[in-house]
Amino acid sequence: MTRPLLTLKKLPAQLPESPAQVAGLDTAKSKAQPASQSGGAKNPPDLSPATFSARQAIQARLEAFPVWRDHLPLAVGVHKHIRDLLRIEGVPMTVSNLRFVMDHHIHNSIYQRNLVAGGSRYRLDGTPDGVVTLEQQDRARPRTHHKAQDDTPNPPTPETQS
Repeated sequence: MTRPLLTLKKLPAQLPESPAQVAGLDTAKSKAQPASQSGGAKNPPDLSPATFSARQAIQARLEAFPVWRDHLPLAVGVHKHIRDLLRIEGVPMTVSNLRFVMDHHIHNSIYQRNLVAGGSRYRLDGTPDGVVTLEQQDRARPRTHHKAQDDTPNPPTPETQS
């Protein structure tokens, strides 16, 4: 008894930009390029090609949203909406790949600075959904301060000034 050979679906050449465009309602063109076209991201040696490709597909799809591209604070629970959107559009996704892409995004220094600045949190479509609390701002502040210190040269100390 032989089992059928399983194959992966190929990604469409161009991903739709929004759920409305999937339905044929949105005609706006995105300025974002998929990661595979943006200058040669390389597959880390400890990552399978399928996993790397799936992460690139998720990232490329999310880059179509200005909220994601501009690193604005995301609404609490937006990962559920992203997961549903990717499933509807057939983007290959696992929970671990989505978590990796989300973690990479929210630990970005620009995203952390936007959290420290406070203000609204946003859904992917750009509508406000909640605010950044003072506690969340305080948690993000050391991350941005630490990164800012790493970027600036160390001032000379009395021992080094001779």
